Amino acid sequence: MTKRPTENEDAESDELAIHPVFAQHGPPTNVKFRNVLAHDLRSRHPTVPAECQAHPLVRGQFFYTIPPQLLQKVFEGEVGEALEFDRDLYDLECKLSVVSGDHCYRVGFWQNWPIKSVLMGQPSLCREDLTELGVSETEAELTVKAANKHSSSFDEIGGAYSGWLMTNTVFLDEMDVLLEKFGEQMLRWGTSLVGLPILSSIEPGQLNPTSEEGWQEYDAAVLEFCVRWRLQGLAGPRLPIPMKPMISGQFPITIVKQLMRAGGVFNWPDTFPLFARDVLRDMIADALRPSSDTQHLEGWHKIIDVRNKAKNQFASLERRFRFQHFWRLLRQRHPSIFSRRTARVERAFAEFFGVTESSMHADRMAIQKALGKDWDLRAELA
Repeated sequence: MTKRPTENEDAESDELAIHPVFAQHGPPTNVKFRNVLAHDLRSRHPTVPAECQAHPLVRGQFFYTIPPQLLQKVFEGEVGEALEFDRDLYDLECKLSVVSGDHCYRVGFWQNWPIKSVLMGQPSLCREDLTELGVSETEAELTVKAANKHSSSFDEIGGAYSGWLMTNTVFLDEMDVLLEKFGEQMLRWGTSLVGLPILSSIEPGQLNPTSEEGWQEYDAAVLEFCVRWRLQGLAGPRLPIPMKPMISGQFPITIVKQLMRAGGVFNWPDTFPLFARDVLRDMIADALRPSSDTQHLEGWHKIIDVRNKAKNQFASLERRFRFQHFWRLLRQRHPSIFSRRTARVERAFAEFFGVTESSMHADRMAIQKALGKDWDLRAELA
């Protein structure tokens, strides 16, 4: 009997509060003594169950998981009636999906490490996250309210931008070129160390590939791609992590050059009063005025232009980003479920996203119009 996936509320707390700076998968990269801790980190983070590690889709690959609720709706709802599909692959999907949980942070695995992205769910900062670090209850409460208020807006816009990117033929063509040239290197080294300063004192290996042949070229190519498309990084193939505003009193010196190329760095001394909102906004807008090398972003700039009053595109673009990601995974791993059943699969997605079937169909048609009929057959690695 096929095991039904169950929702994981992801309630467990990590023993170490490690938050990577750029890394979206793999070992944390901002741990001061990471060469000492590396041997013990896998035991502290959810990983691939032993019985799944040898599977050819998992071993040495990027394996993106699908939320348990969506799997259930697609395979065990109306779509799954008398449906022929790969039961063994479905069982694998279920086991790994449960480990990823609600997909607010973990969205798959690479080299047994979790792949992390905040764009596939609705993550939020919890008060317990701060109190465990010694922050007082009162301060934690205020910090959480402020952080979640801004992060939800940032995440929606970041998800919308990712949706625009993943329906942009120029971006996808350039992604194809990058993956065709450096796909093997991405499988070998991942993407979490790209653009980061790696101390020479760290022992050569997974946490320090700088002495390996081809690393410098790979690192430079991925970083250049990310800067051009305003990405913080890549969680993996075809999974962009967009840059977001960094509201902080300090920036690490190592990131300043990248920030300058992809936006700007603003220093507002605490000895100066804040100007009126419109004045400050105009100053920032002037400093960020698009230059001639941002023509490839013109479509997105029109969407976010302050004069564009129709900002309701954000929600649909953000949904399309998640839709196209999960739809492609199902289309490529389980093609049989789409045979004369596309409308039913659409219905399962509509239920999962909480929208009408007509809205879900409109999303799919919009993507197909932008990318062509076979948009969902583009391989993860070119």
